[in-house]
Amino acid sequence: MTNRSPKTVFILGVEQRSGTNYLWQLLRLHPQGHVGSVGEDFLLEHSQFLKQYADRLYRSWIPKWRERMGGGSDPLLASIGDCLIAFIKKPYDLYPGEAGSHPEKPSGSDFLSKTLITKSPSVKNLDHFFRLFPDAYLLLLVRDGRSVVESGMKSFGWTFEDAVRRWNRGARNIIEFVDHYRDSGKRFLLVRYEDLVSDTEATLRKVFTFLNFELDHYDFEAAKNLPIFGSSESKASEGDVHWNKVEKTERFAPLKRWDHWGRVQHDRFNWLAGEAQAIMGYTADPGGGNRPITRLKHRMLDWKWRCRERAAFYMNALRSIL
Repeated sequence: MTNRSPKTVFILGVEQRSGTNYLWQLLRLHPQGHVGSVGEDFLLEHSQFLKQYADRLYRSWIPKWRERMGGGSDPLLASIGDCLIAFIKKPYDLYPGEAGSHPEKPSGSDFLSKTLITKSPSVKNLDHFFRLFPDAYLLLLVRDGRSVVESGMKSFGWTFEDAVRRWNRGARNIIEFVDHYRDSGKRFLLVRYEDLVSDTEATLRKVFTFLNFELDHYDFEAAKNLPIFGSSESKASEGDVHWNKVEKTERFAPLKRWDHWGRVQHDRFNWLAGEAQAIMGYTADPGGGNRPITRLKHRMLDWKWRCRERAAFYMNALRSIL
């Protein structure tokens, strides 16, 4: 383990609306970092096909060749990961609205010395991460599931049922990943969105220490005054979610998006995601989910959801045939 800054830092959020853009904006203020030309890389999203390709390729070789090339598919996957990083590691040239908020673009040797900071609001195929990027640093961003659900419904029109299941799926992926790599020596750090908002400086100091970034070179006051990018409040006030900066107002209260929920919503959330919520260290409304009539209602809703998903699957399959 060296004390040098990493070459690449990945920010992966538990789900959309978990604050990946906020953490990314905070980190890109540091002079040791730079961002690439892809706003959200989603490099893991379809990585099962890369793994399938690498595994099948190695199986097609005779044992002597497999041994010569590392004995298994991990060396090939790591080389593919290097190529993916090189592909997205281009000087910053993103959205016109963000250009003015970013420090001067790196170039030449200055560019090569900086750390690439990239993000995705997804942890799909998280188990493939260190096979593709064994030397990268990973920041796993989590947020209270109730806030993610409420923000997703407001921003993207998700149904309550789908939103809860999406968050629970992402949370489970993170829980399994952390359990697997806890004592592995791999470089990852769990970051809570709530800590970023309520104690920005202390949380960033923890992150920068993990990344071996110089603390003296960062403007913590600028971080505290960072405007909002992509808040669901822009959807409510302007009719659409955009990524232009919006100054914070007294209305900005990202930690209690779900304050208006009733008993039915709390009970359903607890039924679907209460266990993951607790493992993540978040509290939950106790609800009344242990009553027999309530459990029966939840099982019926589960059955209805599975029927809908199955019907959608067959409809998509039929459309592909026709």
